[in-house]
Amino acid sequence: MVNFKLKGGKTIKVTADQVADYLENEAREDSKRKGKDFNPDDYYCGITNNCDRRENDHSSENIAEVKTLSRAQAGEVEKVMDSRGFDVGARPDNGGRKDSCWVYVYAKDSQTNP
Repeated sequence: MVNFKLKGGKTIKVTADQVADYLENEAREDSKRKGKDFNPDDYYCGITNNCDRRENDHSSENIAEVKTLSRAQAGEVEKVMDSRGFDVGARPDNGGRKDSCWVYVYAKDSQTNP
């Protein structure tokens, strides 16, 4: 289970798969807006403690961000995204600091890093 914080401060319990469903749906919608067939490997999923900094580091614009309540929960979601074919770097649950509770997704292109 993952604790998911809603706007307004309310916390609900959802599974890592449910969070991954949301993130994947956002990626699918992004592909649709661009008139492209969806391929999960066209998207990078990572974890961080600072989404703005990671956008700058990756030269990207996140299409979706989810805040969990812990680093372990963020890692659970990242592992699910890896199992669905999203690029998560060298291995799932490999990045972030102990305070990294955000999971983010962006579309990869020739300008992004990686």
